[in-house]
Amino acid sequence: MEDIDLGFVKAYTEKLGYRKSPEEYLRENKEFVSEKGGKEAVSAAAMLLFGRNAIRHHSEYEAGG
Repeated sequence: MEDIDLGFVKAYTEKLGYRKSPEEYLRENKEFVSEKGGKEAVSAAAMLLFGRNAIRHHSEYEAGG
């Protein structure tokens, strides 16, 4: 989750009126962060919406990439 801009997530969730932490929002909503094989997996959607470098991650998730 180190590539996620948690400050941006916090600002976003505050506008929504979400009262939990940014980490909790990502884990509990829309499967932005899930657990796979005992490790956290960040979804492509989370990287595109909240990633520190979304353009770099966009190319990683393109079809065939």
